[in-house]
Amino acid sequence: AVLFLVRPLLRTQRASVARADYDLEVYRQQLKELAFDQRRGLISDQEYQASLTEIERRILAAGGARDLAIHTPVRMNQRAWKLVLALVLVVPLLGGGLYQRLGSPQLPDQPLASRNVAPEIPGGSEFDEAIASLVSRLDENPNDVEGWTLLARSYAFTRRFNEAVGAYREAEALSPDDNDIATVLGESIVFSRDGVVTPAARQQFKLVLGREPGHPIARYYMGLAMAQSGAQDEALAIWRKLAAEADPSEPWLPQLQSQLRALTEDFGMEPGVVRAVEEESRSAVVAPSTAPGPSAADIEAAGEMTADDRANMIQSMVGRLAARLEENPDDVEGWKRLGNARRVLGELSASELAYGRALALAPNDVNALVAQAEVAMESIGDGLVPAIAVVNYLKVNELDASRLDAMWYLGLAASQKGRKGEARKFWQHLLERLPSDSGDARDIKARIDALDEGN
Repeated sequence: AVLFLVRPLLRTQRASVARADYDLEVYRQQLKELAFDQRRGLISDQEYQASLTEIERRILAAGGARDLAIHTPVRMNQRAWKLVLALVLVVPLLGGGLYQRLGSPQLPDQPLASRNVAPEIPGGSEFDEAIASLVSRLDENPNDVEGWTLLARSYAFTRRFNEAVGAYREAEALSPDDNDIATVLGESIVFSRDGVVTPAARQQFKLVLGREPGHPIARYYMGLAMAQSGAQDEALAIWRKLAAEADPSEPWLPQLQSQLRALTEDFGMEPGVVRAVEEESRSAVVAPSTAPGPSAADIEAAGEMTADDRANMIQSMVGRLAARLEENPDDVEGWKRLGNARRVLGELSASELAYGRALALAPNDVNALVAQAEVAMESIGDGLVPAIAVVNYLKVNELDASRLDAMWYLGLAASQKGRKGEARKFWQHLLERLPSDSGDARDIKARIDALDEGN
């Protein structure tokens, strides 16, 4: 559940740096406040330890949604920049990634409490202490699968990929039938070898596909392995089949199609093949926005610019998109694109307003409702669920009662307002939809128990 399709092209995600730094600073402040409360006797040792463990989990799990997406130490090349520029303004992010972990109860290893966190390489003694504490606990309890998984993710979070591989191998030895662990182990091997799908990594993905033939991440990497070995036709076949078999409503499909076309170009395929892929992509995407994105000349010019020039160019293009939308204000997809572009640029208030314009035209658009709620929470940055997010998630829950993110945030908002019965209701519904042995289920159960203890 990461933006793994971008990884062969995009080696960093600069737009997330400021938000990631802020999120980590919030966690550090929480640790300080927790220690202060313990010293003053405001909380018991048991409460202190439980809260400390939760904050540590949030820090260590902060890389879950996009576990390795920003960690490959390779400079972004010119073609990669062109693709990124096109993606920012042409293809809405729509939640990002081939797997939407929020909507997949089969993927339990990303704690709900950390899902609004964008990872960046951490710093500070608190994070080091959290890793050391986890290592110490694993020394005492080496059979803790979840502990090994968290340790592996924390190593990957700090670019220590070889150590991540070792920790994931420990987790796999304890849980040999877990496809999620097998998959991230394969990914870690790839990143420990600078993006090369080695025979060991390929073996991991073959193992996953043997148990789950349709597994999209494993299929993607097998295609990448084919491409890297020179079997470009086989790679293209794998990727095209992956796109063709996807549900047209999947929010990651437009991004997959864009990546597919870009990758065919990068691997030097004939123009006719590239055009065929482009036609497939166009036929699968419904209702494209009438507001155009950057021109071919714009994208070509971007590759030759300095960082400042590119930033100015993006601002100019976003401004032009906004101007077109003022002339054609009924373009729902255009407003969503503008909202996403503003969000990527860190202009959160403007992003929220753009999504609001989209929702005024399409009030039942779940993607726009969720995006606006997420932006509102990012704007506050203190862990609170603002009123607009509550309103949006109530609407999302009404439209799609199976949405796990809506249940989580509505429960969180209710608990923050002291409405324990309401929080319990949402979290109980969420708990019923999670695998009983998952980390998420344990987290939610602990929160429900805490509500009951407070009565």
